Amino acid sequence: MSHRWTLYGLDKLIDIEQLDLPELEEQLDDVVICTYNDTIDRTGHEINQQPTQNREIDETFNSIKLEGTDWQVLIVVPNVDIQDNSTRCSVMSGNFNKEDIQTQFFKYFKDIFGVVVWPLMFDIDSMVSILDSVVNKTRWYDTVVYFENSRQNKNDSDDERRLAQWTINISRYDCETLVGTHSDGKPYRRVIFPYIETQTGFSLSQLPIKFISLRNLLRISRNGIRTVRPSMESSILISQLPYISKLIKK
Repeated sequence: MSHRWTLYGLDKLIDIEQLDLPELEEQLDDVVICTYNDTIDRTGHEINQQPTQNREIDETFNSIKLEGTDWQVLIVVPNVDIQDNSTRCSVMSGNFNKEDIQTQFFKYFKDIFGVVVWPLMFDIDSMVSILDSVVNKTRWYDTVVYFENSRQNKNDSDDERRLAQWTINISRYDCETLVGTHSDGKPYRRVIFPYIETQTGFSLSQLPIKFISLRNLLRISRNGIRTVRPSMESSILISQLPYISKLIKK
């Protein structure tokens, strides 16, 4: 069974202290479990708040997980110094199996926090950031890039129809071998996708990518993510914060 997630941009930092769980439970007619992590790093692991030589304090985040009977929400909020004038934003993922619960949740959420919420759409750049956020040197996956020509129709030539759908596959072993000792934390961006482009002559950013799949983990399409596990990784949300900041600045 797969679990479908939509990611959302939020135009401000979310304060957990504003959350009134009893009121939310009343609005949703549901029991809500709240889990709060203070503080996590970019990989989603909990850390001490004190900075170290290898980790700056502005690279830490808070995560808020809300779970009901048939839904789950994860919110990631950057730790930002109050003197910092940079754009402040948060990111949220939602998995709702009932539309009425989703509607009630967002109504409550917007009323309490006074926040603008919009669904994120992924391009190839943000998709690659998600891929890089979930792999490491001990965890690799068979990767499939699936293309689909959405402009095809019944009047297309035979050649156009033959190229309506195609895939590029690269095994987890090949991913690991290609990356080798490369260690900047961006294996797909720095190594794997440039290798695909070099070998195929394709510019992936110019092709109609329908989805990218890491087998037995997740599948990323333009408007959402499907996961095998019934939870969303904080690192995925963190990878999208730079794109939200750019949208707000515009």
